[in-house]
Amino acid sequence: MDAPPEIGKSLKEALLEKYNDEQFDLDLNYINLSPRREALCKSHVLNFSKRRTISLDNCDVTCAGFPGEIRELCPNVEELDLHTNKISDWREVFSILSQLQRLECLNLSNNPLPTEDTDFTELLTESCPSGVPPVRQLILNDTAVSLATTYKLLDCLPGVQVLFVSLNDYDTIPNTDKTYPSIKHLFMNNHAIQDWAEITNIGRIFPKLEELVMSESPIENISPTGELFPNLHTLKLNKTAIGRWADIDALNTFPSLRDIRLLGIPLIENYSDKEQRQLLIARLPNITKLNGTKVDEEEREDAERLFIRHHMDDTDPPQRYRDLVQQHGVLDKLADVDLDPKTVANVIVRYEEQSPFRVDLDLTQTVKELKKYLSNELGIPSNKMVLLHFDPVAPFGAVEMKYLNNPLYYYKVYDGNELLVHRK
Repeated sequence: MDAPPEIGKSLKEALLEKYNDEQFDLDLNYINLSPRREALCKSHVLNFSKRRTISLDNCDVTCAGFPGEIRELCPNVEELDLHTNKISDWREVFSILSQLQRLECLNLSNNPLPTEDTDFTELLTESCPSGVPPVRQLILNDTAVSLATTYKLLDCLPGVQVLFVSLNDYDTIPNTDKTYPSIKHLFMNNHAIQDWAEITNIGRIFPKLEELVMSESPIENISPTGELFPNLHTLKLNKTAIGRWADIDALNTFPSLRDIRLLGIPLIENYSDKEQRQLLIARLPNITKLNGTKVDEEEREDAERLFIRHHMDDTDPPQRYRDLVQQHGVLDKLADVDLDPKTVANVIVRYEEQSPFRVDLDLTQTVKELKKYLSNELGIPSNKMVLLHFDPVAPFGAVEMKYLNNPLYYYKVYDGNELLVHRK
């Protein structure tokens, strides 16, 4: 016998269930209030017409309910959080929008919204004949809603300034003939894009963008395309796959960039925290904040002087070295300090019941190259291999080495670490 269909709730039902007398009394069970103060608090909380913020995350909401009932119950809501519910029809979204004419922030994250491209022209005409609310912040994280659909949604909500589209596995940025100059802040973490050539479309589509956040993503490079991002002052690329100094130099073409985050990138992970910071500061003359901390004049000068000494014996030093020598002059050598990252590590390889063995690894080779080597040594196809890196002093246990094009130093491989090989 088939299971009965799952029954969800309307927004009104979820609201009344969450904010009722019994639940309110339970919430105040451990708070000592006078009867008068408790009555005042209850009247304020349960008077939905006065509420500006409503949070109904994880409340099984599936629909807007009967026409007009949201407007009648809570017409003055400015921020509505519907994170992790069961809304699967755009008609319900537009019904909510039509009834909350003061709404400024809408969070639809982790709802099973339609993923196919959608045209909202008809819905907008039917549901919102009096216009849409002044939504400034739209959150579509973990919905798998396509960017093409997102563009069409922005056509209906021209006031959106802050857009969240993280955890949607985008592997491309589709172009469009339209631009959206109202968007000032874009959060697109945990996507699947590797090449900066795709990211340039963001600059064309959102020409007034001021903040771009794309952390925990496999971006491998940055190209000197600052002319497409004339207003971008904040860029966050933590835990990406950036591995060349040329990518860092490319950031100097962004005319307004002042605040950048580059924690956890393979290029600098084998340097100490202080060395990472100094080398980045010296390469980026225009930034005023790095990884959340302000860069003052004294710190910048120290970093630039260290950079000069680091490259003074290079046969072909970077252009930034020449620029800094013109500014600070040729400096005397200090005691030798090796700032070059470690390029070889002696590790232990373990595979099922076979005897473990040691091997010296070239940390500049990629995970793909390492898998090919281990395939020959262990006799298993590389595409059937799961490879994990284990550092006994690291707090998070074994980590899968899943980015095939990343160099091994991306994973902070040190002498005495272990490579754990499993067959799929």
